[in-house]
Amino acid sequence: MKKVMLILLMTLSVCLGFAHADFRINAEIPVRDYGVDLAFGRRVVSTPATDDNYNTRAVDADPATRYAAEGRDDAFFYVDLGSVEKIGKVVIDFEAAYASEYLIQLSMDAVTWQTVTDVTHDSLTKDEIEFPAYIETRFVRFQGVSRATEYGYSFYSFEVYGPRNAAAGATVYEVSSNENETELNKANLTDNVGSTRWASNVTAGDNQYVLIDLGTETTFDTIKIRWEVSFARIFAIYASTETTSNPARMDETWYKIQESSVGLGEVDAFTIADPVTTRYIKIELIQRQTSEATKHTGRYPWESTFSIYEFELYDWASIQAAPTGNAMEFSKNGPAWAAMTNITLNPEGLLLAPIGYPIAADGVVTDLASIASGDIPGFESYGTYNPAVIYDTERDMFHMIYRAELPDNFNDYYGDKYPLGHMSTLAYAYSDDGVHFFRGLDNPVAWPTTADEAGGGLEDPRMFKIENDPNRCGITTYYISYTMYDNSLTREGIMWTQDFITFHKVGRIAPEYGGAIKSGTFVTDPEGNAIMINDPRPGHTGKVYIIYMKDGSYTRIGFTTDVIHIDATDIIDIDSTGFGTNDIEALTKGNESCMALTNIYGPDDEEIYLMYGGGTLSDSSLQNEQPNATGWFYALGVLKTTKSNPFELTNVRLDLNEPMMYPTDTNKIDYGLFNKCMFADSMIRHDNRWYLYYGAGDMYVGLATARADFTAGASEYAVDGLIISASTTALNKLYGSDRHDRFIDYIGEVHALDGTLLYTFNQPYYIPHFSFLPEGRYASGVSVTLEIDLSQVPSLPENYYVVTYLRDKASFETLNNPASLLVITPQVTSTGK
Repeated sequence: MKKVMLILLMTLSVCLGFAHADFRINAEIPVRDYGVDLAFGRRVVSTPATDDNYNTRAVDADPATRYAAEGRDDAFFYVDLGSVEKIGKVVIDFEAAYASEYLIQLSMDAVTWQTVTDVTHDSLTKDEIEFPAYIETRFVRFQGVSRATEYGYSFYSFEVYGPRNAAAGATVYEVSSNENETELNKANLTDNVGSTRWASNVTAGDNQYVLIDLGTETTFDTIKIRWEVSFARIFAIYASTETTSNPARMDETWYKIQESSVGLGEVDAFTIADPVTTRYIKIELIQRQTSEATKHTGRYPWESTFSIYEFELYDWASIQAAPTGNAMEFSKNGPAWAAMTNITLNPEGLLLAPIGYPIAADGVVTDLASIASGDIPGFESYGTYNPAVIYDTERDMFHMIYRAELPDNFNDYYGDKYPLGHMSTLAYAYSDDGVHFFRGLDNPVAWPTTADEAGGGLEDPRMFKIENDPNRCGITTYYISYTMYDNSLTREGIMWTQDFITFHKVGRIAPEYGGAIKSGTFVTDPEGNAIMINDPRPGHTGKVYIIYMKDGSYTRIGFTTDVIHIDATDIIDIDSTGFGTNDIEALTKGNESCMALTNIYGPDDEEIYLMYGGGTLSDSSLQNEQPNATGWFYALGVLKTTKSNPFELTNVRLDLNEPMMYPTDTNKIDYGLFNKCMFADSMIRHDNRWYLYYGAGDMYVGLATARADFTAGASEYAVDGLIISASTTALNKLYGSDRHDRFIDYIGEVHALDGTLLYTFNQPYYIPHFSFLPEGRYASGVSVTLEIDLSQVPSLPENYYVVTYLRDKASFETLNNPASLLVITPQVTSTGK
């Protein structure tokens, strides 16, 4: 077979569609010891396939299968590596329908892509694209430019490689069991081959283990586990102080270095704050789990194994890599009134996931009498989501009440149900930092006890507090509203606690009301304190608490003076009772939830900020513009009303012009029972940060955060020759009476690929408080720009990267997410076929 070696020498700098190419002398690519194929088995997003040549067949390690795109020049294919990786090489093995030109692009968020090479061909090849340094990224994309044949692009494999990990070649000296010792041997755990695996024996059940000898004392700060579809929901990893002889499982020298109860399969990655040095590793695999898609095939976790492709250790900090792009951001340029803008996901992933097995309740949980004591086997094995969270200033801790769900017919897991249906209870968790939560010892804390709850149970809690509560002996009291569902009609329930140990269940908040009400949220301040307002209804006087209740076809507002009882006549349906112009209903009809905050900028703030969630956005065209969420999805929007008129919006035209958040595969919302779904129950402000807690996929608890006093999206770039223009929008959102100007510097750093700082650009700005801008609360901020003239950089190397960010002039604090732009010369080796 004739072989043609083609070295493509190109430096390409691209962002947001601006390109500049400059041919230079080829940089030497270092010899590397690569690890596993990082693309193997990962999730793929692409242009539709033809016939049965699905996109996943390019990442299945089978040379006989292939992906074939539909016949269009702009077809694309990208792989989610499952975690942030440091990649050095991409390999594409084309079938006969090859690309005459294509781009390789990288991204951290699957939104903003950076082109790192442009490849052209006039013959069929297998391409190996190697970078002059490792590049830190999560998504890798093939973007077609032109086809060489009339058919759509087709390739047998799309492979991505990073550094060899420190556990590769280690000896797995003991496992608790084997499913198949010949084909699924324990040695596969550390063989540096991504497509081979070890599996425990299904009859051995839970609580399996793996013992590894690294051969010598090894230092690492990062752990990665690459799972098959059968993985561990709960597991822990240990190191040993032993240095010479293999410690047994129960040896006292083991100490825990990492644990998780939110294992989601695919790739679990952990960063250890203090690097560990050890020779021996123990993996305790505590509870099995399978993916939702796998469950639908009839393979349930309690009938499965623990199965791992590769166990990896890295001294991540010592592996030099050039950054690319920026973290996923939401509502980057929302107006000041939206309160929470420039939102980013919790980098450590989801907070809670279901634990236990539904099968434990089969034949046990059958009716209300069977659960009267609250001892409910598997009560949170189906879903843990839609959390209510509040910060407790007296105890200096966060409290969470979350929805814990159990399906109750496990002979036919997704079929007919016992009378209780997909029964939900309420459970408790706590945290010192608002990020790492621990379950309470006496869960659930509330469960179905009345006919109103027989069926669906207790759903979707919301929480608020009344300090020095006059109705509770002057003691600070925490109230939890929740949906009562009997599989027929939704009603609003209420309960309270003062210590999160004893919970007092009141029951229906409006027992005389005959209609459906749910998802009730009392208006609170940002710390979760319920707010009393002047009764806005004509003919009414005095102070009242108000609660928004929302479900699909209605938005209702209730008025009460004691938060535990609402008269039927005090519930207003704004779509039918003539209050306001019904803008709220017009924009949110079809959606399910609504939560409300006021006093965003101090006690005199008259406005109420409504966050709603559901499948209908106020701008329907946005429905198909979000990455990986085309078509129907549950997103979050924001509206604004006032205390004096909570029935209508202040300015419909200036409704937030983008979703506040939306589901993407980067926050693993499509792992759940209800794909492409997020449901927000709590948003609180603490220590100059907003914490938004949400239900993900009707299965998990997620977290997103935002800075409270200042917001700016990561830079966007335009490139023209040696001039790089960076831009963003800065919004000064200082609280209360503090409205001083913010003095900032727009910083641009030029680095060599080894991280060496070559040159710094600095453009100072002062950013007035939003209240002094012409648009006031509708202002999205001040546009700021930075020009980076690379001709000013002494001895500019062939390969480099630029990082830009905003910095506080006085404190030197970084104020937004850094964004990077790569300028590199990959080496493309094309082998003719």
